[in-house]
Formats: sequence, structure tokens, C-alpha cells
Amino acid sequence: VLCDTDFIYTLPKRQIIAGLGEIVKYAGLADNAMLDTLEKYLSTGDLLHQRYLVKLIRLSIQYKAAIVSRDECDSGIRTILNLGHTFGHAIEKSLGYGRLLHGEAVLIGLLAAINLSVLLKSSRARYLETYRQLVEHVIQFIPKRAIDLNATLDAMLLDKKRVGKQLRFVLIEKPGQPIINDSVPRKLVRRALQMALRQYEA
Repeated sequence: VLCDTDFIYTLPKRQIIAGLGEIVKYAGLADNAMLDTLEKYLSTGDLLHQRYLVKLIRLSIQYKAAIVSRDECDSGIRTILNLGHTFGHAIEKSLGYGRLLHGEAVLIGLLAAINLSVLLKSSRARYLETYRQLVEHVIQFIPKRAIDLNATLDAMLLDKKRVGKQLRFVLIEKPGQPIINDSVPRKLVRRALQMALRQYEA
């Protein structure tokens, strides 16, 4: 796999934001060093800040490679790479593909996953506050779309990662500590998504 970062600078801003969706995901999954780098990068106000952006791409690739090499058949720990995606895929489907780019939908999904993590265990809030702020910072660059809550929840029932009739969520105990939960009450899923949509639409 060849990753030539020079091509990034030929992309429109919206595609860069969409790419950041996956980078922000990895910042939640990885250690605090990546979260600190993301925070410094965003604080520059320059989405094309070469030093930080290239470093974030490198850290994301290293993290993904380490996980995939441990689970090449996608039957175990690799599931954690779906952080934000159960919500994100449903948002894409309910809107109609293309209305939001994949990474844009994932960013909203990350916010919903943070909400759900905290709704299930309130003590997580203080550990996730910095991460939440970074997600919200990037979400402000996403174009506004009218996302239907019920249509999105219906689309989630088709998620390929579900276990029987139960939805599988990747949540976060704290940055660097993802957890998998297969038994989340539907009312909390609804509330977490509703909160995320309100934050996105604000």
C-alpha cells in the first residue's frame, strides 16, 4: 500500500474533512499521544498543516496495521475499527448515499458513540470530554443535512455487524480503551443519536 500524502493538497476542503473523520476515530482508539497530536493540529486552524497532518496519517496507518495484522479475518479485535460506524452507516443510508460523505457521517456517529458510552456509564464523561470537544470541533465543518431520527434507527437494524437481532456497538471507556457492547437498550441508542443530531444541527 502506497500512501503519497502530496495528493492531499490537491483535494477540496470537504474531502479533507471527510478524511479527518477516520483520523478522529483513530485518535479515540489509540493512545493519548495521538489525541494530543490531533488537538495540536486542530489548534493551528490550518487543515493542511503538513507536519501534523502527515503525522496523524502515519499514526492512523500504524494503528490500523497493528489491529488488522492481529485479526486478518475480521473475526475479533478488528471490530473496534468500527467505532462510530454503526451510527455513521445508518446516517448514510437514511439520507441516501452521497448526501454526506462517509467520513462526515462517521464524525456524527462518533459523537453518538461518545454519548452512548456516557449514557451507559456516567463516570466516563470526564475521561471523554476532551475527545468530545475535538469531535465537535471537526463536526462544525460538515454541511448541514436534515437527518431523520427514526429513518436512521430503522437503517441501523440492517447493520452487518449486528449479533442476531442485537446491534453491536464499539464504545469508549476512555481514549485508548475501546469496548464492544452487544446489549445496549434501544431507548439509550435512540437518545444518544438524538443528542448527536441536535449537536450537529446546532
